Amino acid sequence: MMKNFIDRYKNQLDVFIKNALNEDIGIADHTSLSCIDTEIISSAKLIVKESGYLAGVSLSKLIFEHYDQRLKVEVMIEDGNKIKKGDIAFKVHGPAGSILATERLVLNTIQKMSGITSYTKDLNKMIKHTHCKILDTRQTTPNFRYAEK
Repeated sequence: MMKNFIDRYKNQLDVFIKNALNEDIGIADHTSLSCIDTEIISSAKLIVKESGYLAGVSLSKLIFEHYDQRLKVEVMIEDGNKIKKGDIAFKVHGPAGSILATERLVLNTIQKMSGITSYTKDLNKMIKHTHCKILDTRQTTPNFRYAEK
């Protein structure tokens, strides 16, 4: 399902990623440039801090690829799966500077999307005995609507 979402909204997501990275780091990540060898190959892992349902892995991969094609993501838990504190959702490998430049956007999007997914799944459980359906809302974040919906 998430692949369909990525394919369907690829152009909008590319614009979102470009604008978000530009707003976050501008022309360069000056802190990383001044402190580390940004080309050294490194890795990072996303460790789950709270139980719920995971969302945003596919978008995270798109963010990494958009910024630096050399970043490779090793997915341990796919979008939509139940997660618990301590789980490792994915690992990313590549140039340290590229990992650091993208990590804030990746963390922000995955936290927001996982929170929405977890809350929506809980609401669906509460109404499963009825004929009601949870629908989306227009009360979404500008420039992030596609991901939130």
